[in-house]
Amino acid sequence: MSLSKSSAQPYLIPADHPYNQKAAKVLKEFYGQDPYYVRMGGSVPICGIFLRALGVYTVSFGFAIEDEGFHAPNEFFRLSSFNKGQRAYGLLLEELAHEPL
Repeated sequence: MSLSKSSAQPYLIPADHPYNQKAAKVLKEFYGQDPYYVRMGGSVPICGIFLRALGVYTVSFGFAIEDEGFHAPNEFFRLSSFNKGQRAYGLLLEELAHEPL
């Protein structure tokens, strides 16, 4: 496997992947409504590397709000978004802890 400095390869986790479904369950419990799935341009290179090298998918679980200027020169991140993310990640880890090894 080559880890060249070229751009990241496209990556997509199937919507019906069991861990993606667990993330959706946590978000529904957290917000009280079904989450929505989005596809975004660009990629996080390590996601594709994990899939190719280890055969495992990674679940994205983001909490940025549209007006926070994600990756813009004036990007910021609200502490309330950070706090929500911390709580939701804790719930996700609890949900995943029930999985057999």
